[in-house]
Amino acid sequence: MPLAQSIRAASVRMLLAVLLTASWVAGPSTAAPQAPVAPEPVDDPAAARRIDTVELLAGSESRNSRHQGILARELARQAVLVAAREDLGLATRDRSLREGGVGLDRPAVGRVLIDVRISFAKSGEATLELVHVAGKERSSLLETTKAFAETETLDYEALAAWCAELSRGEIASALRKIVGNANAPARRTTPSAQATSAEVEPLLRRMTFAAQFAAIRRLHQQTRGRVATAAELAALARGYAHLGVLSELYWHPANAAFKARAMLYAQRLLAANVPPAANAEATSLARATTGYVLALSGLHRAALAQFAEARKSTPLPPWADAAAALCEFDATRLMEIPLDAAEGELSRVCLVTMAEHEAITPEDFDYETNSLLETRLTAAAVELPHCWRIRAAAGRRSFDAAQRDTFDASWYRDLGAIPRLAPDAAEVVKRHAQTDLPADNDAELASRATLVKSLRAADAADRDEPSQSVLATLIEETSFTGALEYAQMLVGGYDRDETKQAVAEFRKTVLPVVEHHPLLPMLDEWLKFATGSRIDFDADKLLRTIDASATTTASFDLLDLGYREPNQGIAGKLHAAILAHADHTYRDLALLAYRYDVEDKAPYVRRLFAASPHAPQAVAGMIRYEWPRVRDRASDWERRYAKDPGVIAMLASRYLAEKRPADARRCFETYLKLTTTRQWASLWAYRHLAETYRAEGDTTRWLSTLEEFLRQEGAAESRGSVQVLIAQHYLKHGDYTQALHYAESVDAYDETDAQIVVAECRAYQHRWLAAEQAFRSVAENDPYRPQVLLWHRYCAQTGYGNLSAARNAVLAYAKSLDEEEDAEALEPDALAGVGHFYLLENEPVTALKWLGRAIEAQKKQNADGAADPRDVLHTALVADQLGKTERRDELLDHVAKSGEMFVVDGRSREEIVAFAAALAESLAAPARPPLGRAQLDHWIESAPDDDRAALCYFAARLLEAQGRKTEAQAYLRRCVALPTSDATRALAAALLRRRGDEPNDIAIAPANRETRTTGG
Repeated sequence: MPLAQSIRAASVRMLLAVLLTASWVAGPSTAAPQAPVAPEPVDDPAAARRIDTVELLAGSESRNSRHQGILARELARQAVLVAAREDLGLATRDRSLREGGVGLDRPAVGRVLIDVRISFAKSGEATLELVHVAGKERSSLLETTKAFAETETLDYEALAAWCAELSRGEIASALRKIVGNANAPARRTTPSAQATSAEVEPLLRRMTFAAQFAAIRRLHQQTRGRVATAAELAALARGYAHLGVLSELYWHPANAAFKARAMLYAQRLLAANVPPAANAEATSLARATTGYVLALSGLHRAALAQFAEARKSTPLPPWADAAAALCEFDATRLMEIPLDAAEGELSRVCLVTMAEHEAITPEDFDYETNSLLETRLTAAAVELPHCWRIRAAAGRRSFDAAQRDTFDASWYRDLGAIPRLAPDAAEVVKRHAQTDLPADNDAELASRATLVKSLRAADAADRDEPSQSVLATLIEETSFTGALEYAQMLVGGYDRDETKQAVAEFRKTVLPVVEHHPLLPMLDEWLKFATGSRIDFDADKLLRTIDASATTTASFDLLDLGYREPNQGIAGKLHAAILAHADHTYRDLALLAYRYDVEDKAPYVRRLFAASPHAPQAVAGMIRYEWPRVRDRASDWERRYAKDPGVIAMLASRYLAEKRPADARRCFETYLKLTTTRQWASLWAYRHLAETYRAEGDTTRWLSTLEEFLRQEGAAESRGSVQVLIAQHYLKHGDYTQALHYAESVDAYDETDAQIVVAECRAYQHRWLAAEQAFRSVAENDPYRPQVLLWHRYCAQTGYGNLSAARNAVLAYAKSLDEEEDAEALEPDALAGVGHFYLLENEPVTALKWLGRAIEAQKKQNADGAADPRDVLHTALVADQLGKTERRDELLDHVAKSGEMFVVDGRSREEIVAFAAALAESLAAPARPPLGRAQLDHWIESAPDDDRAALCYFAARLLEAQGRKTEAQAYLRRCVALPTSDATRALAAALLRRRGDEPNDIAIAPANRETRTTGG
């Protein structure tokens, strides 16, 4: 069986598509497959005159730098190479791209080795340093600083302009001290804006890295020895920007190097074509080119500003207009560009960059992201089978890794357009560019390995830019990403013999293509894991070959293998590096804002909005995390993003929280029209749409909306949860017959919640033993889950059932929580439940500890750092009981400042927040008039059902503290009578029983009493 078929067979059986969005970066290779050349000292004057190449050491971190983004680093590094190439007429090599690298200390004969560092101080000041490396000697060539505005985001456009200015001036002068000026290109006074050559433009329009590489190499070849024209500079900037986008999914930082080159060439063009020296046409081209490069680099706001300036003189070129549509996230405009148009392939790449990132939703679950854009992404992959970037993005989004290889005859024809390929490489290209050859995957892989080897061998004699080694790196990286995904799928194979056979074929055919890849040991670990020779999965061993100095945000999926806190173990060090190396660009920030599990995402969202103000992820994130700042833009955004489910869902959730049911309903209805494929998305929307009716007191429409969901095709996946919701509704309204009807028809998936409803129905019917049996059954079926708390709570509240057994079950559960190694995995509700248990057991000191843990866990889970006001009030009352007044006041202050940020079912617990404020005032000024019952009753009646019992309990505690015991007794009885499973009912019942008042005498439903027992 051919390898590709074996892999596809394995992938069908695979249940976990592990790491399909990983795009790692590799460190510099010091083992490039080329003949070694003896190093020669470069500090000798005679040798200096023979220098014809500037070579850069691989990029490294500046640990004292506030900002360590890879793109920011590359702007400084590539400025040196651009100066050497354009101002001194030298060839260039970059070890980060796996060029050169004959020796760590010295370059090959005729080359000078340079190390470049850039760092940013907290004040915003940037320092760039060039160091000449000659053997063990390191001498400084240049150290210069520039002050940038101290803002939350880095100004990449200003940084690029500074680096470009240095490149033309101080950097070029520093290099001349070593290499002289013999090869400096001939100067022209005013570069013209003539068109690029007829061979280059078609290549720029074709979205494969081979075509872009051919275009760039031709441009550098035709401009050698002279200053490039404006049109040639624009074409170079476009070509490098295309390479940057097309290489974004690699496990390598090449995309940042290419984007940096694009930005630097655009800045050179801009500097040479600004009024009054240039005409309007040249200025417009310079602005359009600069905007284009910024757009494809993910700096959409800055790009739009350049496009606006360009339009003042002339209309935008079609390629710039497509990039402007990307910046505005105008998918319709991009889809209207015919595929066979000059910008057809570019438009599809732009669509992909818009569609491949997850949406920010009202809750941390991807109910529905961009289903419409996903469809377009998949369609683009079908339209452009030769564009690996598009097919890989579509495959990673749909968890389908098959058929991504784009090394077909058309791709080899693109390679054929590259000038002056090594003879062996040219022969391979010529053979596979023939369309009449039969498809033979294994033969193509063997030819590809030969191709890479011949390209590497040609490095020493290659004088063209970029070198053939860069092309080899691009082929290796494309091959490696596919190879790793294939290896990961092989891990999921169930048939061991078939998997071993597929792995053996994989080693024979695929590994030779990537045999010199720096991350080959990691790939080998996956293959060992697939065949079973590596039984224990060791994440740190798997990740140890990765160079942390070049990791990017694309690596988050891989860290799921062995998550660590920053700087804990290898995975933890990579985690810290990922965060440090993130640039303030659309791609990095969209990944951080959605994927990164951090307490406060607001800074990332603000940076995303600053870089890309029209991105749906940025808009949705601002609505979620920065609502007060953007509330007045809601209506405009609702119109503009009417087809984006993420933004519409976020607006709907905010409207519901602000008690604007009509606005929320409109958005939920719009959202439902956009979510036809995912039932979890529909369930979320239907539930909250129903809530808009309940907010207006229309329980009939609330119920009919939920029942409408049950009638939807495909609702079976979510039917049980909705049935439980309806059952709970009837339970709260005392219709136990209907509650039991819905609860008892729930399937096994939601059986636990349904059984709890059944148990509560029995309790409200005063069928005490039947209720206790139901609660106990739920608890004992899963003894170390929170259900044991319900069982104990019921026994403590009613006085029926085996209280001793329930108590022991909770103590065992609490012990399991204490022994949990991952403390952050503990649910706040579970911690609070144990705290309530100790309150029922009349152990306030222990209760305070557990409730405090719950509050801290809630603060970490919520982006706003808010804790549940109910739990905070419980804790404050316990602190007051224990005489811990400072702790009590601290808790009440938290409720006052952050309580309304804690949202439940689309609304804040504002009544409890108001009560907490009144309690704080009462404690601060005991002489003030006591809180009136009218105000208390108003809060209770205004609150949602689940909060009413809690308010009654809190009111009772306040009144009791004021000596109003009779009134307190009434509120305790009222709390017990309310239909809720909240712990406060049990706490109220326990207080009543201590005072000799039997809570079971409170009539909730017709009694059906059974014999009381406290035994087993």
